[in-house]
Amino acid sequence: MDQSAYAPDPPDAELIVRCLEGDETAFELLFQRYRDAVYGYALRMLRNATEAEEAAVEILERVFANLPTFRIDHEFRPWLYGIARNECLMRLRRSRKLQQLEMAARAAGEHEPATDAPELSEEAAAIRTQVDALEEPYRETVILAYFQGLNSREIAGILSTNENTVRTRLARALRMLRERMEGDA
Repeated sequence: MDQSAYAPDPPDAELIVRCLEGDETAFELLFQRYRDAVYGYALRMLRNATEAEEAAVEILERVFANLPTFRIDHEFRPWLYGIARNECLMRLRRSRKLQQLEMAARAAGEHEPATDAPELSEEAAAIRTQVDALEEPYRETVILAYFQGLNSREIAGILSTNENTVRTRLARALRMLRERMEGDA
């Protein structure tokens, strides 16, 4: 093995090239690097730990299956989050259909299913509730920026919009959150 195989924190591009060459260690490093972030994104988007876990596995499987199509001259994170976003939106659409069926079943006398949301502090729960209540483009932008740590350029690429739109959405979302939080106080 060459010296780059022992680099303590190789860049994504290097790991991708090594993955494509069949290096299982590079695959494991890339997987470890993004596993928690992908799960966190899925959890915030889907609001269900079990569903997020399943989605994260599916997302990472799709990422690695599609790695040969990744253009090495592009950034990896926005590409990864684009795949994650598509998977989560697909699951949300499917979930909305299931919710409609569940509502019809409850109306017919069945009980509401239990939730598996993790316990949060009162303040964290209030913030999460307010973020969850934001309209879709604002909620998703807040999640990508503040929970996933992506910059405006990366978010713009994922959402197929421009950076000014991302900044505007963030500013409006923060204003809405501030107003709602002050209204609850």
